[in-house]
Amino acid sequence: YLASGVNAAASTLEGGVLKIAVLEGQVVGVDTSALKLPAGSAPVLATKAGGVPSLALLEQDVRALSNLSGQSVGFALQPGDAQSPSRVRVLFGVAEANTGPVKEIRVAGNTLVKTADLQAAISTKTGDVYSRQLAESDFVKLREVYRKAGYEISTRDAVVYADGVLTFNVHETRIAGYQIVWTGPKATQERVITRELPEPGTIYNDRTFRGALESIRGQSLVKINDVTIKAADPAKPENLTYIINVSEISGNR
Repeated sequence: YLASGVNAAASTLEGGVLKIAVLEGQVVGVDTSALKLPAGSAPVLATKAGGVPSLALLEQDVRALSNLSGQSVGFALQPGDAQSPSRVRVLFGVAEANTGPVKEIRVAGNTLVKTADLQAAISTKTGDVYSRQLAESDFVKLREVYRKAGYEISTRDAVVYADGVLTFNVHETRIAGYQIVWTGPKATQERVITRELPEPGTIYNDRTFRGALESIRGQSLVKINDVTIKAADPAKPENLTYIINVSEISGNR
């Protein structure tokens, strides 16, 4: 659900017990006036005033309105009550994007996850009118499929729609290399650290990488303070350099 969260002002800590108050979002109005709908049409939307703003229902409405209007429809939430940020107004509008019926859906570049598994996560169907917002949401779902398998993908050229073909481009994250940064004195040779890590050029896998870090910790030679990443080539952000900040563990010599 959207526009919902913790109400910090109403949450309390009494006698060691933390009581968390929750603000539940509420739709105060729905506006479709920016759309060019067929004359006489009266679409029945799943999102209604008084209801909770649900991403699944909003995307269902975006799909229905795109198909009805022939436009690339999207939604936005605007404050509906200055005194209560959880009360929102839903605006459906048109994105400046090339659109038309989706005749074919393709997934390109995947080598680690089966195409069928990725296509099963896509909500857009052939015959739908292309909505850029829905397609971008579909790509997020593909990324979640990869993450569940322990992999990552970049968002470079993620979604392309042309001549009725909707293509999701998958660029699987690779380890371009490592940079070992030391805090304090250095005694351990870097190769003692890097030999435990996956080879540069290999596909990044979260389980494998975390296992390698645990192996380094198990040597009791260095402490891993932090791990950050940077793109080795801005034009290919899926190729990442992993920057590992370490410091010597005192008394291990």
